[in-house]
Amino acid sequence: MFEDIKDELTRRILELKLWLVRLQETNTIEKGLYFVYAYGIYEEITRQVVLRTIQLLNASGACISECKYELYTLIFSDEYDSIYSAGNETKWNKRW
Repeated sequence: MFEDIKDELTRRILELKLWLVRLQETNTIEKGLYFVYAYGIYEEITRQVVLRTIQLLNASGACISECKYELYTLIFSDEYDSIYSAGNETKWNKRW
């Protein structure tokens, strides 16, 4: 389910490790960019996992009562699905 994301994370972490080996020979700017890149990896992988989770939840047709409380922020977020464009009169029907 998430294997492609795991593979991408592994590839990026290995790339980051190679960069770390070279950091001792580089200047301060490259050392700072190392941390920027590390944070970028974290941010992108988090985005991909959240997006995949939303897609799987939407595809499964799971009821809200079957979801854990931690997922409610995704379910009720206007930013992540077609509920954003729904009018107020149909919003709760679509969420349920």
